[in-house]
Amino acid sequence: MRLFFLGLMAAYLGGNIYIFIRALQQISGAPMVMRVLFGALYWVVAMALFASFALREMSVPASIGRVLFAIGSTWLVFTLYMVIALIVTDLAHWLWPSFKCGFWIALAVVGVVLACGYWNYRHPRVVKLALEVDRPIEGGTMRIVAASDIHLGEGTGRKALRRYVEM
Repeated sequence: MRLFFLGLMAAYLGGNIYIFIRALQQISGAPMVMRVLFGALYWVVAMALFASFALREMSVPASIGRVLFAIGSTWLVFTLYMVIALIVTDLAHWLWPSFKCGFWIALAVVGVVLACGYWNYRHPRVVKLALEVDRPIEGGTMRIVAASDIHLGEGTGRKALRRYVEM
């Protein structure tokens, strides 16, 4: 289990290093102080998820842990999609050297995907299906409820779960 966790951590760090290097290439003309601030902010955000896990064992207000978890888990998804998008745009640049704005295209696509995903997360859909059963049902009707991808815990609490049940 420890080896698996270390492998995931290495993949996560590798992905973040890849994104960081590509981002630095884009801001290479910016003043040094801006690049240093960018780097510091980047790595604070990138390590937020692990900080939230570490803070669970310390006497730190739970709200700080929740904020770090929200930032870190969002960044985890961002990292996954951004690495995939950058690989695609880097391959496009390799095939067509005149294709030069791959980083910004990848960032925009990932931003739209994350925004749409967040919208769907905050606005779950209810789909009603009428199913026929070939056996008699006591009372004449039966209601079956199925839910998926709820993310109970830090991301979705009791209040949201109550809302889902009411839906």
